[in-house]
Amino acid sequence: MSKQLLFVLLLIAALVQAAEPPATPAKPKTTAKPVFEPKVEWEQSFAEAQARAQKEGKPILALFTGSDWCPWCIKLQKEVFSKPQFQTYARENLVLFIADFPRSAAQSAGLKAQNQKLQGQYQIEGYPTVVLLKADASVVAKTGYRKGGAAAYVTHLKSLLAAK
Repeated sequence: MSKQLLFVLLLIAALVQAAEPPATPAKPKTTAKPVFEPKVEWEQSFAEAQARAQKEGKPILALFTGSDWCPWCIKLQKEVFSKPQFQTYARENLVLFIADFPRSAAQSAGLKAQNQKLQGQYQIEGYPTVVLLKADASVVAKTGYRKGGAAAYVTHLKSLLAAK
């Protein structure tokens, strides 16, 4: 009986070991920098965006958007503003400001008032509207969604800014 018991115990031990997943080798640590830096920051305070633009000597890209309901705004975000080509260009050449008019996201009364005032000041009639501004807040150009993706949009922005 002891031989049978020993055989059963060895059989159970073999089955348990076979059922355990093999140990995964440790992943080697890499020290390389990521290929793409994190997303760019959009100012929500127009005063802060204007102060940064003056300090850094950059124009302001003011985006008037309905971020959670406007299909063309969402498309512009996905095809252009979230892409490395745009973000790299923006980080080096622009101060980004967003005036959002969401339907479901809560905003402070002050932010709503600021955005409504700017909407009237810059005569925004639809979304998305992109207004390129000098640091003194004067208009350089207005544009919106354009086909072609981030690289084409950056080329478009460069041409609008060069014409100032």
